[in-house]
Amino acid sequence: MPVCSIPIYRGIYPRRGGGLEYNWQYNFDNSLIPMSTITSLDNVTSDLLQDAVNFFHLGIPLSMEPINEGLGNRNFLVTTNSGQFVIKEALIHTPEEIKLEMIYLDRLLAHNFPAPPYLQGMNGEKIFQKSSHIIVAQKKFGGKHPEIKPDVCAVLGKWLVKLHKIPCEGLPPRNHWMTPNFLPRFMESLQNSHLTYKDQALASYERLRTLDFNSMPQAIIHNDVYRGNLLFNGLNLIAIIDWEESATGAAILDVASAIVYFCLHEGHIIERNFRALLNGYFTERNFQDLELINLHNAVQYVSLTNSIWLMVQFGIQTPDEEKLGRGERYWKYDLDNLELPTL
Repeated sequence: MPVCSIPIYRGIYPRRGGGLEYNWQYNFDNSLIPMSTITSLDNVTSDLLQDAVNFFHLGIPLSMEPINEGLGNRNFLVTTNSGQFVIKEALIHTPEEIKLEMIYLDRLLAHNFPAPPYLQGMNGEKIFQKSSHIIVAQKKFGGKHPEIKPDVCAVLGKWLVKLHKIPCEGLPPRNHWMTPNFLPRFMESLQNSHLTYKDQALASYERLRTLDFNSMPQAIIHNDVYRGNLLFNGLNLIAIIDWEESATGAAILDVASAIVYFCLHEGHIIERNFRALLNGYFTERNFQDLELINLHNAVQYVSLTNSIWLMVQFGIQTPDEEKLGRGERYWKYDLDNLELPTL
């Protein structure tokens, strides 16, 4: 998940052990999931989680284990005599940024949107801080990450439009990875690098950098709509999770993100998924002319932003060949010439 600054991780880089006994395998969407051989937590992590359990009044711990995590969090499934909870340690976002996220979540919950709220702890606080550790907690939602297929895309489209129809007036502005000032901060590092696709990346950026998404309809956007952030029971959406990057922005960018993650495969659009997603969205809202004209550009812009971030982060800042390779797919699959089905 792209974030609003090049990450400087607090403590140990996640997914590289962190003192935990990890044994990772790759899910088919390239997310990391723990295998059943995870056995224990180090003493520091165990003590931290116990303190968080006490702070949030979660009950008596019965088990604590790491679960799949993004680049922005260390996540743990904690089972107590009161139920199951997800405890997150923020690795990138500050308490101030998390408090802004909570304001957005409050707006969603006021409109009965399926998003998991953060739990209150001591003195009504929702953030637990210990030294440099920043901790929040949520009840664990049921459901599973969905398959990528047309029926799921149709349901996703219907929920995205419900999200975009929630009033966004009065919400505080947030920096996020789709704002115009996000990509420019990477350009100097990219220009000075020896990355294989540097020249192509700079050319792609020049072509798309003048897009004005602020002139298009604005809404609350999730900003990271991929299957790992969706929980389904069959074809029923249980929840959309992980709102760390939520903001007010162009609604078309959320739709474009969904197209990238659910309809794009090796440089080609899966037309059945594409039409199902948009038909679901159009049940309650049609694109304005400017959105329709720029849908193609928006899909490319989302893909390019993600790719450049991956290239700079994992080709320069914290080298990782596998993640760098994911960033290079934009040019390996020639997404500058991507074609969308006619609407």
